[in-house]
Amino acid sequence: MLGAKLEAFGLVALVSLFLDASLVQGQNKPCVPSSCGNLTISYPFRLDSDPIECGEPGYQLVCENNRTTALIGHGKFFVEDISYVHNTTRLVDASLHRNM
Repeated sequence: MLGAKLEAFGLVALVSLFLDASLVQGQNKPCVPSSCGNLTISYPFRLDSDPIECGEPGYQLVCENNRTTALIGHGKFFVEDISYVHNTTRLVDASLHRNM
């Protein structure tokens, strides 16, 4: 009788773990990276056309004429590079850039 109860408990625990894992996966669906020009845009960044859950607030970028742009305050900056390995971005002030 005790063995049957332990087996039933083990089965319930296993089903519970599986359901918890699937619910977590459902809530945290990985977002497909976007691209703009030669840049790949992925978490924590998102393009303004991506679903809202695919990035962090304040990290929204815009793709204009196949060029990644960051609007920061009242300034517009071209995103020249995003390094997900080094956690850096390289921006150029759009008003200073020669090839607008």
